Amino acid sequence: MTRWNLEHFKREFRAAFPNIEEMDHHTLEIFFESAKDDLPAFFERHLAIGHPVYLSEEERVTKLVPLDQLHGQGWMFAKDFGGPTRSGYTYPKAGKLAHWFLFQSPDEMEPIEAIQVSDSMYYIEDGNHRLYTAYLKGWNHVPTRVLGHFQPSLT
Repeated sequence: MTRWNLEHFKREFRAAFPNIEEMDHHTLEIFFESAKDDLPAFFERHLAIGHPVYLSEEERVTKLVPLDQLHGQGWMFAKDFGGPTRSGYTYPKAGKLAHWFLFQSPDEMEPIEAIQVSDSMYYIEDGNHRLYTAYLKGWNHVPTRVLGHFQPSLT
């Protein structure tokens, strides 16, 4: 089976929802559940960072980060995208995608939480469904709350 690419997803989505105003959580969840085996795979940028240094609440900032600077090790970054995880769940979860898909711009969405690895690399702690939604919608940036930074160990 071949998964849709991003352009094919957009065609299928527009065909299912020709009038954006008529989208609701229930119909979106049905769409994502029925298309779960066809959804495009996310780019593979698997990253494990070790132990981060967390910032205090006052030091944490939220900013727009380009999608291509976000990395991780969750279901989105797995080679078997869409397959069952060790816990037995299959991702992405249709209900979560439906929830986040209702947001019309990155400014409306709850920020992804990430650890800053470098000036142009972030490791996702929480927010895979939000990032995947931004990817499917064709957004270039996503709001990201920087929780800390990676402290390389010297050997």
